Amino acid sequence: MVTIPPCHGARYGFESRRDRKQKMKKKMKKKIEEEWNPNDWQGRSKSQVNRNYTVVGYGITIGIVTFLIFLVYSLFGCKSSKNVDCDAYSKTEVNK
Repeated sequence: MVTIPPCHGARYGFESRRDRKQKMKKKMKKKIEEEWNPNDWQGRSKSQVNRNYTVVGYGITIGIVTFLIFLVYSLFGCKSSKNVDCDAYSKTEVNK
């Protein structure tokens, strides 16, 4: 059985999985660019759709970060005990 080194596979008609994926991505991108139909996107242009996806992505990211900050603060923030009471509004420790 003859083995073909991976770096020479394309020369003999074989492609690596990475090369096939890159070709498919290029084909899909080219197809999307060539066949843009505004009617499929309610009359919006391609730049408007891309901008909308960018804004939505930023909004979701900001929301997740805000939620995580709130979660960490609520878990590790001021804790009430017998000697220390946390003010509900300012989250400051008030000694009794």
